[in-house]
Amino acid sequence: YGNFKGLKNAIDDAGQLKRDLQGSGVLEFHIVVTDHNSLAQKSYRQMVDQLKKDGPRPEAGDEVAWYQLDKPENYHEHDAELFNDKLYILCWITPDKQMTNGPGLPRWTMENARIQSEEGAQVVGLKLDITGGKLFHDLTANAVKKPLAAVLDHKVISVATIQNVLGSDFQISGDFPTEELNYLVTTFNAGSLPAQLEDE
Repeated sequence: YGNFKGLKNAIDDAGQLKRDLQGSGVLEFHIVVTDHNSLAQKSYRQMVDQLKKDGPRPEAGDEVAWYQLDKPENYHEHDAELFNDKLYILCWITPDKQMTNGPGLPRWTMENARIQSEEGAQVVGLKLDITGGKLFHDLTANAVKKPLAAVLDHKVISVATIQNVLGSDFQISGDFPTEELNYLVTTFNAGSLPAQLEDE
């Protein structure tokens, strides 16, 4: 699970982060749209027009939605479109191409993120709970070699190419400086905070 590009804002204070995430900070995964011909309901151009006219919120029945890039200067892989001076990418929101929490869906959580060594290099290790691992396996099994967006509170914080089928424990590899590694760990751990806050 490599070729990772981090898209970020600095997070300096864990306490402030926790306060900011009270009732929000929801982590989701979405497959990024790369083949415009795969869109069945609306063309890519129609989705761009919809973004420009009405903003990023999807309409009823849409199979894809726009998500804001948190750090667009670090993103160069696929199409991005401008709305209100912010860049957005198009991601799938159909059940087979996303992993979210919500009413009527199996509940899953990100248990932890940490820096670890792999073959002499530092990588980000991520661990989902058992339910999350099963769902992530199903999501990645149908999307090998496709880009996956990690979305925190409706903003894309990372995009990575899925290299193989994944489960509960997986890694993000790349040529990361220490500050980037620390950011990724902090940000992905933020995705587990809402569940922790509910229990407090």
